Amino acid sequence: MQQKNIPKSCPRQYTLSQILIHNIPLFSMYVLGTVLIAIFNILIAVIFIIYLIVSNYLFLSLICAYCPHYGTRTSLCGYALVAKHVTTRKSARGFKSNFRKYIGVIFPNWFFPLIIGIFLIYISFNWIILILLIVFIIIAFIGVPYLSKSKSCTTCKLRNNCPWMCLYSKKK
Repeated sequence: MQQKNIPKSCPRQYTLSQILIHNIPLFSMYVLGTVLIAIFNILIAVIFIIYLIVSNYLFLSLICAYCPHYGTRTSLCGYALVAKHVTTRKSARGFKSNFRKYIGVIFPNWFFPLIIGIFLIYISFNWIILILLIVFIIIAFIGVPYLSKSKSCTTCKLRNNCPWMCLYSKKK
């Protein structure tokens, strides 16, 4: 599939505080997921933290390095800005295919805590765990995607070329 024209730069520049505020739900999801896993097993929680770091590094290296936003504050999620400190810029032509190919590297960050939380409720019901799990689900499966779609993606000049937004436009 041929890539559409990608604007070299976008006029909207986000402040560091806007980027940090936008990432509070994602960071909260990571913390809550780690807490749920730690309730199950502290060693597995430590391994999960390592996976969070590795998966985000891979996301930056394998996807964000190809993004035309690379190294700028034109992306509200801030990954483009962080990527320049982690990896070198790659050709933007590879963005769409790399996005599709490597997006799955971060899926365990959502699903592993969910599975562990459900398992904890199953083996020994506990209201605190249930509340943590519900809050995790709301943040991870409603809050984070909503913010991405409604805040980051709708203002992004690349949205018509992005596999993530193409998924949403096909549902309409």
